[in-house]
Amino acid sequence: MKIVRWSAVLTTAFAILAFTLSMFTVGSPGSLRLSSASASTLPVSATTLRVVSLNIAHGRADGFSQLLLDKQQIKHNLTAVSQLLNQTKANIVALQEIDSPSIWSGDFDHADYIGQKTNMPNRLTGHHVEGFGVAYGTALLSQLPLSNPVSYRFEPSPPTFSKGFVVASIQWPGQTLMVDVVSLHLDFSRSTVRQAQIQELVTLLQQRNNPVVVLGDFNTDGSGDNSCLKTLQHALKLKAYAGNGKKFETFPLTEKRLDWILISPQMSFANYHTLPDVVSDHLAVVAELTLNSL
Repeated sequence: MKIVRWSAVLTTAFAILAFTLSMFTVGSPGSLRLSSASASTLPVSATTLRVVSLNIAHGRADGFSQLLLDKQQIKHNLTAVSQLLNQTKANIVALQEIDSPSIWSGDFDHADYIGQKTNMPNRLTGHHVEGFGVAYGTALLSQLPLSNPVSYRFEPSPPTFSKGFVVASIQWPGQTLMVDVVSLHLDFSRSTVRQAQIQELVTLLQQRNNPVVVLGDFNTDGSGDNSCLKTLQHALKLKAYAGNGKKFETFPLTEKRLDWILISPQMSFANYHTLPDVVSDHLAVVAELTLNSL
């Protein structure tokens, strides 16, 4: 009974905090932090990219709330995330619900913690929610230098927390081609909000005019004619890896595929799979990308 009462209290507190923060944020470039090395740490012979997307749930793993965990447990959970990422041998990682120092998740920088344990010297973090001792959003961790970085906070969508994305350019290994890589998080509660957020994303990416890899938590399984996933694919001519069924599910609670990797026509999927390891309430998605003949 106590657990039920605490769940109700925390849920109410989250709703109040989300509404309050949303009233103080505006759809615009959000605050960002970039740490970038001057050279790639990829092997010189590399011609493909291995990318991973994962919503890390503020370091709470698959628990109810990060507020119920101490700093040591949060670090333990993020160490498990780092170990999983190391196993994938990823070149670029897109993370969502990743915290800068925040009172509800151990008060330390989660991107730096994971980046150091995964040998990812290039890190871009964007804050889409910021205030009252809390700062979190999306991030890119990369073995390749990140250039032209942007953090974007979508228009407020009360009563839910603000969402957004970060984007940066990388140079494809062994080529002069510049590619934009996006870590995206869309609203979970309303399809109309997700559609509006996709329009904001499309506008910015069209202005940058680069081939693009979009990774993230779309909070939609892509079904239905009005899916924001299809809107994004149509607007930017992006393709997703075709497949359905249990092996593509990324959110075990609802058994749906909510996390996606979309790519421009200049690229192809050499491999694509979802990892079964439970380090969050979402599962990680891994893709091996190749560049088509230019």
